[in-house]
Amino acid sequence: MEALNKAYKELAYKKGLTLQDVSQRLGMSYQNLNRLLTAKDIKLSQAEKLASAINEPVDTLLQILSQRHPENKKGKPYTVAEETGLTVNEPQIPYYNVDVTASAFPVFADEREEPEYFISIPAFKDCDFAVPIYGDSMYPKIKNGHIVAVKEVKNKGVILYGEIYLVITEDYRTVKYIRKHPGDVSKVLLCSENPSFDDVEIPVDSILRLFKVRGQISINVN
Repeated sequence: MEALNKAYKELAYKKGLTLQDVSQRLGMSYQNLNRLLTAKDIKLSQAEKLASAINEPVDTLLQILSQRHPENKKGKPYTVAEETGLTVNEPQIPYYNVDVTASAFPVFADEREEPEYFISIPAFKDCDFAVPIYGDSMYPKIKNGHIVAVKEVKNKGVILYGEIYLVITEDYRTVKYIRKHPGDVSKVLLCSENPSFDDVEIPVDSILRLFKVRGQISINVN
């Protein structure tokens, strides 16, 4: 993949690193690194390790690829394969690199917004979009900066209590467990994984939009 090879070299050189330096950091031969950089697809876990080796966020590498990949010239976004070696022809969901809990995210207002890139993972193919989550309220279940894939729930009467949702109200944009209110069926509790954060009770009718968190993409590198 010429786009990856060129983009990665440029990022490495800006850090004062050669590909030989990077191969040593990764514990692989220069030849194997070159094969990885010129392969047809790249797995997400491989992209994470490549980015970590040059002290760059994986988002930086993926963003550059999204902008440069030849498929973009045909109106098709570049995607990253998961562990099964998925290709760019698989179903895709948009990734928006915004903090949904702190900004006026256009998706919630039914406005058009260009995604930063697209993600192809079979388990998330029916999701509406993916976004990063910031903060520690859901730690260690969801770590700061991890990406979650979400699917909108149109009928708030079918909330699965004890599951994780992205909840949108006039006052809150938050990712929390939704649990039953112990004394009022017209309300629910928004609960964190981190015990340092208190529960928040809200009326069910105050929920403007609701998105089920279907899963997350870890960007930790071992």
